[in-house]
Amino acid sequence: MIQSWDMAFKDRATSDYVVGQVWGAVRADRFLLDQRRARMDMPATKDAVKDFSQQWPKAVAKLVEDKANGPAVIQELKHDLAGLIEVNPEGGKIARAHGVSPQIESGNVYLPHPASAPWVEGFIEECASFPNGRNDDQVDAMTQALNRLRTNPGVFSIPESQFVVDPFPISNAWPRAFGMVVTPNGVAALWGARDESGTIYLYAEHVLPHSEPSENARAIKMPGAWIPGLIHPSSIKGSQGERDTIARMYRKLGLNVQIAPAAEEAGPYELLQLLTSNKFKVFGSLSRFLSEYRIGDEQSPLLLSCHALILCASRMITKRVPVAIPPPRIDPDDRSWMV
Repeated sequence: MIQSWDMAFKDRATSDYVVGQVWGAVRADRFLLDQRRARMDMPATKDAVKDFSQQWPKAVAKLVEDKANGPAVIQELKHDLAGLIEVNPEGGKIARAHGVSPQIESGNVYLPHPASAPWVEGFIEECASFPNGRNDDQVDAMTQALNRLRTNPGVFSIPESQFVVDPFPISNAWPRAFGMVVTPNGVAALWGARDESGTIYLYAEHVLPHSEPSENARAIKMPGAWIPGLIHPSSIKGSQGERDTIARMYRKLGLNVQIAPAAEEAGPYELLQLLTSNKFKVFGSLSRFLSEYRIGDEQSPLLLSCHALILCASRMITKRVPVAIPPPRIDPDDRSWMV
């Protein structure tokens, strides 16, 4: 599930509406599950986002467009609600609508019946009049969600039953690594280990909804400060120099971490290859990773961490165990050491 919010500037009678929608996905099908729409001021908007999140706790990703009151809502609620994601859609409203129209034309988008959701009739009317209608806030929320839910069918069509396993103790002989994502709104990391057959097991995850370096570094070192990792470069906005600066900062805090190579787009394809060859397993305890997999957004933090981890597979190592050197044996009949 996913939430999508289209914000307004003010709550005047002539202002745009604030619209929040909840969408679910099952394979290629998309379902509009619920919607809230009203003219709201800033306090009412914050209350609506919190209430909607309590009503739909499985909608872990909450997309908030980077306009109007959106950034202020994220700033006010980011420490109270997990999963608030600032979205800056590319292209205009019409271009975004064209981008999702194949999903609608193919019959893969479903709406609730008006008998249980009376607001559906207004939603349909607005979609039918777009882009010439008086309002387009419901259309904006829909296109934002459908674009986000648009998946790579090769990866996300693989059922979880094929790769989710019950947790078990990871062998000390298996080499390990982790993938990491650093954003202004949080840090995520994912650990993996490779068995003798080459199968990679994801066994631990980390998500904090803030990017304070020292706290994140402490948590990421807990599974083992010796474990090497890669930071996914696309998660850090800025130049390569700025990315290297962040990597150096985390190294000073004790992490064995580098920036992933420029060919980060190889991550999804290598993940697909591992899945189709049955060489990729996930502990069922990794609820946040599995939730992001179900949503199917390749840009979500733990999926990007997974891509970085897969690119880090060649750097996987085992923990070095110190070898105890026995003290020299002294021959009791040897007096040569005496002075």
